[in-house]
Amino acid sequence: MSAISSVVSSVLPAVSEAIPVFNAASGYLNRQSSQELAAQRQEVAAQRAATARAQAQDNLQASQELQMQQLQETQALDTTNQDAQIQTQMDQAQLSANQDEQARRDALRQAVAKTKTSLAGQGVDQTDGSGEAILLGQIRASDQNRQASAAATQLRQQALTQQADVLNQRNLLEQTQLAERQRLQWLNSFS
Repeated sequence: MSAISSVVSSVLPAVSEAIPVFNAASGYLNRQSSQELAAQRQEVAAQRAATARAQAQDNLQASQELQMQQLQETQALDTTNQDAQIQTQMDQAQLSANQDEQARRDALRQAVAKTKTSLAGQGVDQTDGSGEAILLGQIRASDQNRQASAAATQLRQQALTQQADVLNQRNLLEQTQLAERQRLQWLNSFS
């Protein structure tokens, strides 16, 4: 026992001196592992934030693409309907112009025939100066009516064509406005 007590007495001061060193080392290791743990937590939080941001960006981009696609599909349908209406109106205008031209020609033939009969009944030669002037006047008046009718038909068709152009410009404006709103939404969300 005395040997044990002498060993304990000689080791005890060394152990007593080692305990503060061990405690200091242990504290240092605890602080070091706490710092590493905090750094790992920050890294995980940053990864989660980056993943959440990327997911939000993907969701916003998908939403904006869907909005643009829906707008374009709606506009395409509207344009198709408008083009069909415009084409119908142009066809109707052309049919009306053709009918008016046929009626004008029929009226001219009747007027010329009536005038020739009237002139012949009065004893006036239709190839004479006054007979020919009367017939040429009727033809000229009919030609002026034809030109006026053609001009009116052309104006109607130009107006219908302008309607299609206005629709195309409106569609482009709506797409540009949506793209600008989406760009601002993107900047507000992720800048």
